[in-house]
Amino acid sequence: MSSEDRYSFLVPITVAGYLAAVLLIGGLLVYDRWYFKHSTARVDPTVVVALILPLLVWFAFRSVEVVRSVHRYNERGKTST
Repeated sequence: MSSEDRYSFLVPITVAGYLAAVLLIGGLLVYDRWYFKHSTARVDPTVVVALILPLLVWFAFRSVEVVRSVHRYNERGKTST
């Protein structure tokens, strides 16, 4: 499997776009607080949870699949015939 195929398997384009949007929003909030040096409106924790939770669930789900696949691949040569 090529490196591009591996990357697409782990992070499909929709998840990559969602991750980029979350990182961009977070970066803009940090920049806003740092640049203007005054207390801006606080970020609602429910918004943070709503943005981050799907990414955490996706990577947890996908990591289980990858570990299972690696284990299955490694066990392939150890079967007795």
